Amino acid sequence: MREVARSTAWRLSVDSDRTKIVIAFDGRLSAAEARTSAEAFVSVLSTGPHDVVWDLRSMNSYDMLAPLAWQRSLRPWLANIRSLGVIGGNPFVRLGATALASALGIPLADVDA
Repeated sequence: MREVARSTAWRLSVDSDRTKIVIAFDGRLSAAEARTSAEAFVSVLSTGPHDVVWDLRSMNSYDMLAPLAWQRSLRPWLANIRSLGVIGGNPFVRLGATALASALGIPLADVDA
């Protein structure tokens, strides 16, 4: 995986053939960081269909507006998501990921690290 963007709250990586995108979150995701991370994510997602992984192992919470920022950013690009997987996450964070995937109509699957 090659890192393509990062902040203190997230890291965005793609595999060598650019078919898989992994975004790993760290700590608490603020609404502002959610918007920034979603914009970076969409810049890669817009290049074609991808398998997507949300790595939640180091995420402990998020601002209540963070999922809305992601939902608004992803909706126009849903056709570019071939699959959506999640790694780890505490129950609160997993609930948010599940609710977001459900709101977008995307099945969410557990994947190995």
